[in-house]
Amino acid sequence: MMFHVGKFHEAWDQGVRMLLERPQGPDPRGLRTSEVTGAIFRVGNLRQNILVNSGRDLNYRFMVAEFLWIALGRDDVEGIAKYNKEIGKFSDDGKVLYGSYGRRLILQWDRIHTVLKKDNHTRQAVGAIFNADMDPNTKDTPCTISLQWLLREGHLNCIATMRSSDIWLGLPYDFYVFSQLTNCLAGVLGVQTGWLQMQLGSCRR
Repeated sequence: MMFHVGKFHEAWDQGVRMLLERPQGPDPRGLRTSEVTGAIFRVGNLRQNILVNSGRDLNYRFMVAEFLWIALGRDDVEGIAKYNKEIGKFSDDGKVLYGSYGRRLILQWDRIHTVLKKDNHTRQAVGAIFNADMDPNTKDTPCTISLQWLLREGHLNCIATMRSSDIWLGLPYDFYVFSQLTNCLAGVLGVQTGWLQMQLGSCRR
């Protein structure tokens, strides 16, 4: 599954239809799934990044809150659970979320910004989220491996690489977060926002 689209809802619609046509399997942790491996799609319009679909009831308050929670480098359950009561189930101790993207990215923002300002052709503007010493026993293993930003022809593009992505449950929220991070970074740099490419090792429903 590899395609370029102008708007996120087009990619999401195509992905859902494709997965509905797939046979069930594999079943990681005993969960029944349908899967496409190595799925890639690129979306060109990052300003229209909120999925509006009559068949998918999304929590838009949580969507915005999660982006802000990540952008601020937060990992506390209390700060985000008020918008999504189910999220506390993924905490190992009831206080923090081990897989929080924000607490990892916040430590890398200065370097990412610096390398992009220093060299607008750099390939080093990478935010690593999944790392080699990840706790194998946590209930909250990050689904995202990395985010890479590339400044080309005056436009800031982002490549998000994910080990696993649930197209129905998580992907609409992840796309919003990654596109908003890119929009904000482009604003700080004083450049235009380009495209966001999602590379999904396992795309499932």
